[in-house]
Order: sequence, then C-alpha cells, then structure tokens
Amino acid sequence: MESEQTSPADLAEYSKRWDEIWRTSENLPPWDTGKVCPALAQLIEEVKWPLPNKPNSQALVPGCGTGYEVLYLAEKGSPSLTVTGIDMSPNAIKEATKYRDSIVSSKNTIMESATRTNYEVADFFDFKIPENRYDLAFDMRFFCALPPSTRSKIGQRYGEIMNKGATLVTLMFPIKPREGGPPFNVSLKDYMDAFGPYFDLVYYNTKCKTVEKWADDEYIGVWQRR
Repeated sequence: MESEQTSPADLAEYSKRWDEIWRTSENLPPWDTGKVCPALAQLIEEVKWPLPNKPNSQALVPGCGTGYEVLYLAEKGSPSLTVTGIDMSPNAIKEATKYRDSIVSSKNTIMESATRTNYEVADFFDFKIPENRYDLAFDMRFFCALPPSTRSKIGQRYGEIMNKGATLVTLMFPIKPREGGPPFNVSLKDYMDAFGPYFDLVYYNTKCKTVEKWADDEYIGVWQRR
C-alpha cells in the first residue's frame, strides 16, 4: 500500500539531491558501472528481443544518467529508431553529452547511430510527449529511485506516453530486503501493481546477467502496452 503522496515540489527538491551527487562525484556516481546494463545487452543479444523497426520509431530512457543505454539502443536498433534520454539532473545530461561526444570521436562506426540520440533535462511526469509517442522504453532503476508513493503515477505515465503494443523493459532493483532508500526496495508485485493496469508482463528473468555487487539483486522484465 502506498504512503502519503509526493508533491511536485517534493520531487523538485528530490531531483536537486540527485543533481548534487552528479556535481560533486569525483569520478562516477556509485550506481554508475561505466558500461551498458548487462541484463539489457543479454535481452537483446542473447534472448534476441526485437527492437522497434517501424518508420519514425521512438525510444525513451528516463533517468538516463551517463546514457550508455541510450547509445546502445540506437546502435542496436534500426536506422528508423530515435532514442531519447531524459534526466532531471542537468549535470547528468552534461555527462551524457560528454560521453556521447567522446565515443563519436573514438569510434566512427557508431557515428550514424549517435546522430539518432537526444538528451534532455526533463521531468518524466510532465515533459512534452512526441506526437507519435514511444514504441520502447527502458526503466533502469528509475522506478526504485523515486519515493514508493510515486509508483502508481509512474505506471500511469508510461501508459500515457507509449503506443499500443509498445515494449517497456524494466530492470527491477533492489530485490533483496533493505531499509530506506533510494534506491527503495522493490518486488515483482510492486511492478505489477503499477504497470498491470496498462501493460502485460511478457518476459521475466530472475537470473539475468548483472555486475557482481548486484548478483541476485536484479531481475529484468518486459512488458507490452495493451
């Protein structure tokens, strides 16, 4: 059951805390592994989960941080797929842009895919939705980063911004019991309660690839918009 609701003012203050971490981190923030999420790479490269390929397809990565997954999805997707990363932290978006520029200058092979990526400082709950909406979204610990009182609102927002038949990939973390947050403890039921009114769970892996420190603490799920 959800606790008292979190106001927009509370979320704005919350985002300032995240931005301060990005601003003051000497290297990478503690949650940034410096590489693409292993579970996402496994889903696409080993499970062979298809990415959108219709004309003018759009993908979204909220809370994108350094943006590894934004570039990865653009590289693995078709030339018709545009991937947007949003974050409420200006410093996170600054790092994402800097990382993309460094990759483009060192690997000309992904130059074309990098041109199909965008980064924006934006609030997930009220940013402008593109006219043709999204066919893919990747929630990588975004769900657990916000107060549990926002979870039904997160599910509602995904339902609002995604097309019928669209794919929502969720990295579920942290699964192991823990006190406080962020990140706040999650369970499959939490995701079912939030996303169930709008999406069907079509794939679920409790043994997905991860980094050693999060072994058995991350699951991956794939949802389809009804």
